[in-house]
Amino acid sequence: MWYMLKEKRFSNNQQEPLVQTIKSRWDKFELDKDMDDATVQLLFKNGGIYDADNLHTRATMLNQLQSTIRSVSQDMQSLISSLNSMKHEKN
Repeated sequence: MWYMLKEKRFSNNQQEPLVQTIKSRWDKFELDKDMDDATVQLLFKNGGIYDADNLHTRATMLNQLQSTIRSVSQDMQSLISSLNSMKHEKN
């Protein structure tokens, strides 16, 4: 899964990997580009005590990541199904 998230070939536009698309979306819609070190620590490193706004931000970010992973998983399931169909057609 991590390989697919990091590889450009698996994105729709094949210009940037899915993980970069997610990060860009987070930067644009969820995060203030001038985050202080405490917020970076809270969201991306050691964690800590969340206020309501940071908890909401983190939940939204995780939901977006989950959505991307589910999409990749569905693509993989479709591929497996297609390969199985081809295998059965040969027999």
